[in-house]
Amino acid sequence: MVNKAGLLEIASAKQAYYHEQGIKWAFSMVSNGSLLNRKTVLELKKYGFASVQITIDGNRETHDASRPWKSPKSLG
Repeated sequence: MVNKAGLLEIASAKQAYYHEQGIKWAFSMVSNGSLLNRKTVLELKKYGFASVQITIDGNRETHDASRPWKSPKSLG
């Protein structure tokens, strides 16, 4: 979940649209969970967040080659 603001905006718009149509709306996501915390989950739940699948990464070399940062320290 790299773009939390974008996800919240899209989920809010989808929820409003489906509510107007009388259709139940819920969404799920796949994440490594590194940026997911209680506050974010509660924010997402307001817009229909139902579940998350947390992935487990492979060995360090393979994992580091595909992620945008190499350590939590580089997040700022």
